[in-house]
Amino acid sequence: MLSHRKLAGLAMSLEGKIKLLGRTTRENADLLDQCADTPDAGLAVIMGHVIHDFYNSVEDIFESIAGTFGEMPEKTDAWHKDLLASMGAESPNYHPAIISDDLMTTLDEYRNFRHVYRNRPAHALILYLTRPLMEKIPDTYFQVKEEITDFIRFLKAAAFEQQEMTGIQEDHGSDG
Repeated sequence: MLSHRKLAGLAMSLEGKIKLLGRTTRENADLLDQCADTPDAGLAVIMGHVIHDFYNSVEDIFESIAGTFGEMPEKTDAWHKDLLASMGAESPNYHPAIISDDLMTTLDEYRNFRHVYRNRPAHALILYLTRPLMEKIPDTYFQVKEEITDFIRFLKAAAFEQQEMTGIQEDHGSDG
């Protein structure tokens, strides 16, 4: 198990990343309102960028978790998919599944879109690709926030338990 300092440090880092993701989500809500009445290819490109950034921010959270626990997937062509899948799986002796199957399915849509965004010309980012994902960002954010917050609670409890165990061991060691 990781030290209480690493667990607490990860919890604090994740709290900051969730706050940043929330601020970005709120700032981009206005963009969706602007796009509601204007089916414009230029706006589709902007929305594509917002969707890309949203998923990158979520993936950054996942990379922090996987990196801290030494569970980063091998850098293959499928590593982004493997990272997402690993967040939905329990890690024996380390932690429970971090996200639900439902959230993993939703986030996989964003991951797939990112591939399209990075590998297609801008005109391919037509509104029918971007609008549904853009509309789901607020709900997806709240689900990410809820599930990562649950994981943060787990980290804090594990850090406290680890600190208590370390304190007990140190106390017993000094009796000798």
